[in-house]
Amino acid sequence: MNKNKDKASRTAEQSAPPTIWRHIIIIVFISGMARLLYDLQLPQNILLNDYHLDSLVFHNWAKDIIDGTTANLAFFRAPLYPYVLAALYKIFGTSVWPVIIFQNLLGIGSTAISYLFAQRLFGSKTAIIAGIIVALYPTLIIYEGETLTTSLEVLLYTLSAYLIYLSVKSRSFKYRALAGIICGLAAITRPVILPALIIYPLVLFIKNQRRLTRDIVVKTIIFTSFVLIPILPVTFTNIIKGHEFVFISTQGGANFYIGNSARADGITVVALGPQYRTGKYEDNVWTSSSDEAERLTGRKMAQSEISSFWYSRTLGEMKGNLEHAAILLLKKFFLFWHGQEIININSPYYASTYSLLIKILLWQSGLNFPSGIMFPLMFLGFYYAVKSRQNAFMPAAFIMIVAVAVSTFFVCSRFRQPIIPLAIIFAAFAISEIINDLKASPRNLIVPLLLSGVLIIGLNGGGNIDSKENRSQFQLMLGNVYMEKEDYKDAILHMEKALEILPDNLTVYSPLATSYLRIGQTDKAREIYQKGISIFPTYPHFNFGLGLLAQIRGNHIEAKEYYHKALISAPDFAPALEKMGSTFEQDRQYDSALYYYDRLRKTGQLSPSADDVLMGRIRNIKRKMMLGQ
Repeated sequence: MNKNKDKASRTAEQSAPPTIWRHIIIIVFISGMARLLYDLQLPQNILLNDYHLDSLVFHNWAKDIIDGTTANLAFFRAPLYPYVLAALYKIFGTSVWPVIIFQNLLGIGSTAISYLFAQRLFGSKTAIIAGIIVALYPTLIIYEGETLTTSLEVLLYTLSAYLIYLSVKSRSFKYRALAGIICGLAAITRPVILPALIIYPLVLFIKNQRRLTRDIVVKTIIFTSFVLIPILPVTFTNIIKGHEFVFISTQGGANFYIGNSARADGITVVALGPQYRTGKYEDNVWTSSSDEAERLTGRKMAQSEISSFWYSRTLGEMKGNLEHAAILLLKKFFLFWHGQEIININSPYYASTYSLLIKILLWQSGLNFPSGIMFPLMFLGFYYAVKSRQNAFMPAAFIMIVAVAVSTFFVCSRFRQPIIPLAIIFAAFAISEIINDLKASPRNLIVPLLLSGVLIIGLNGGGNIDSKENRSQFQLMLGNVYMEKEDYKDAILHMEKALEILPDNLTVYSPLATSYLRIGQTDKAREIYQKGISIFPTYPHFNFGLGLLAQIRGNHIEAKEYYHKALISAPDFAPALEKMGSTFEQDRQYDSALYYYDRLRKTGQLSPSADDVLMGRIRNIKRKMMLGQ
């Protein structure tokens, strides 16, 4: 292979804008058509109009931004996406389709940027291959159909890497400024990009023959200043509203515990404590991290203190078993690159049940396609880049630092999407070089084929690597959606499947019992609650459910006994407090009713409207007491 000729060819290709634009138009068309085909079948997705977990958090948060009723606290999550979502809601209403179309446009933009970046790095042949793969990459398309930060992260991370590359290659101030601003926006979307920004001064240092000069320091200061432009308004908002210094958000401590505690496996969301309430935004991670930290310390804590508490607790557990901590970190880094798409909230594989396009592009059959091929090719691309002395250190380092940053917390398919377009660029380069080697001399392929073979076997092995907890929770989520749609038979089917996967999944029993109750099978519902109590005697939902069944039978004494047991386990369990109050009210035991209603209000778990309703009931009780009724 004539390297000088190839470099000259790439230079010529880079100076031919009409050709580049033709390629971009073709790739954008492919990207748009793939998303159109997916969107046309998206209405068959039972989860389409259902907001759950993170998507529910963002949906509620965006509505509160419009209403001006956001919480007066430091941001728990990075805030850019909810504000973008609020802008879309303000313009188009809260329908999911404007959000999906907007995110499709972000995905198409990521495809175009990937082509341009690949063209700069490796020439047009690699750029075309990379652009087509990014345009058709199934997980990128799937996550654009969900109300999650993913599509915005993908665009901003890809654009950040591209602009950093341009800024260190060029003397132009505009690239440096634009790179900084986009990196700042990426940071307030998902902050794990921040460690990767060390690449900017590092590449300048290497480029300058490993000599630190005043010019490098000045450029780094300018770049950092522009990074701070989008971040500082977030910091100042935290100071003004939360009355504490929080750089971006306070979720880091909770996520660090989820991914590194003594109970962590690196891919499952470990509960930080009992999840009896979900708070203003239906965010059980936020509320459980706050409640448990305050319970353990015995005092009210600021948001930053809560985050620090979880960091300190996790580090303490890690120090107590350094071997486990080190193995877990290595395991997470390995799983980051594994071909299987690890579930977090939704399973990407579920999309194949309603989309023919995804069924073709995403599958498992000994091989996890496409990630089980793409990531080995990415590493082979690294090999070829070093071998051919391509100046691709910057994007490769960006990929690896982000991977390490994500692995420091916990890994799943969703969290690795931001580096997928960059990884595809190197995979495309490997494909291009394999073709070149095949034409030049097949013997040149011996080492690459051995290397790629080892990687493909390694990154596709282990059977189903996802945790039982993740798979069980996904089936439960499907069951809950069917239950909301009053399709109780399908709800029971998925919930039973959730218990089949993980019999001790305590979150399944209450909705499963409720589903049986809705189809008139009260004995089966009682059996499910009693089974739950036998496994988790202190979980309040089960005694609460038995109380409801007793109340349906008209046995208020038995109902109150079960509600009381629920409150022994969880004194602030709002549903039991409300039912105790209403049952005493029905029995005209007004003093007891007022006692439980007062406890309910003191939990702080009621929305303003619910609190107004409760106050109306309290006033009505007091009026009856005055009239002797």
